[in-house]
Amino acid sequence: MAWSTTAVSRIIVTCLAALFLAVGFSIPFWISIVLDSETKTFNTYIGVWYVMSCVKGEADSCKTGAIDPDYSHSDLLGKINGTSQEIIVSTAQTLLGSAVWWWVLQIVTTVGLGFVLLATLILICGICAGIHSKGFFIISGIIEFFGGLLAITTSILTAIGIDQYFDFIAEVKINAETFPWSVLCFGIGGFLAMFGAFIPLRSSRALYNFE
Repeated sequence: MAWSTTAVSRIIVTCLAALFLAVGFSIPFWISIVLDSETKTFNTYIGVWYVMSCVKGEADSCKTGAIDPDYSHSDLLGKINGTSQEIIVSTAQTLLGSAVWWWVLQIVTTVGLGFVLLATLILICGICAGIHSKGFFIISGIIEFFGGLLAITTSILTAIGIDQYFDFIAEVKINAETFPWSVLCFGIGGFLAMFGAFIPLRSSRALYNFE
């Protein structure tokens, strides 16, 4: 028995989707902020679960901190600022950790990535086990579809939120230095996941060939 071209294409697209989603989820370029003090300029990068602040032009000056949801407070007022990396990171942790909408972002992106990784794992296990079941591929396709849908929706809403709502917490100016590359990467991964999920529906013989 040999895999059909369509099945192989599905596996490749799904693996690419998982790669883009994992990179977008991991790198801290969801929100990028440039903060100026009297003597220094701080580049601050916000990921889904952590924040990193560096002194511009100084090597090994970056400080990081986890963004843990603080359910005892919600939507605290204030702006991300400070005169050192430590203060900026601490301020971002407090404000984002108390923001309900950031909790939602953390949960949805994690679940979306998890769905696509699960679909990828199912396909890889199918290859290793030599499974040529149409139902097996359809189930993984459904899981992948929902993961891709969550990823695309999150990317679109985050892009809108950067422009419309994030100024409540920090002044964001989008340029080449502060472009939200993580959002773009995560959205591309979501698109690939949805595309990969629909590949098995092309024809009744799209999943397997017996030779």
